[in-house]
Amino acid sequence: MAWCRGDRKIAERSAFAFADMHDLVYGIDRGAQQENTATFWGLAAEQLKLVAESLSQSGAIGSAVLQPISLTAELAMKGTLLHLGVPEKDLKNPKIFGHNLNKLFDRMTKECSHRDDLSLLPALSKFPDYVGDRYRKTQRSRLDIIALALDAQFVAASAVRRISGEDMASQMEAAAGARGNFFP
Repeated sequence: MAWCRGDRKIAERSAFAFADMHDLVYGIDRGAQQENTATFWGLAAEQLKLVAESLSQSGAIGSAVLQPISLTAELAMKGTLLHLGVPEKDLKNPKIFGHNLNKLFDRMTKECSHRDDLSLLPALSKFPDYVGDRYRKTQRSRLDIIALALDAQFVAASAVRRISGEDMASQMEAAAGARGNFFP
């Protein structure tokens, strides 16, 4: 427990983050029956990899890292919607979904509800406007951006979890309590 300064909350948050990564990576292999679903989910995982590399290699954080954070959530939800029968042309249509994470969330939860849905709303409310904020300098701190990256990982994992059946996060909840206790 020394690695987390003896703080149970840090340990539990780390366990949930690990479970989300597990569910995302292994869920892609288990859940994607359609090639394009696997492509969208794989691209979401690649965006998350870019975020992790950027955060690990730099002390300075800029606005550019917000783009792959948002794309992680967007691509994962679009992959799930594709699997659920939403045509790819609709997913790419800026008038229907565009980069609007809330529209994607609404449709995803309508098509396939999941126990994560109530926790996804607070996470998604923290995301910047992908289009409107891309030309602005962020005022977010490094810790805020790391928290947002963890939220993106959660959104992506949840999108995959609802299709794949891969669900280590449920084991974390059974052992530690509700996710909301650790991620406000």
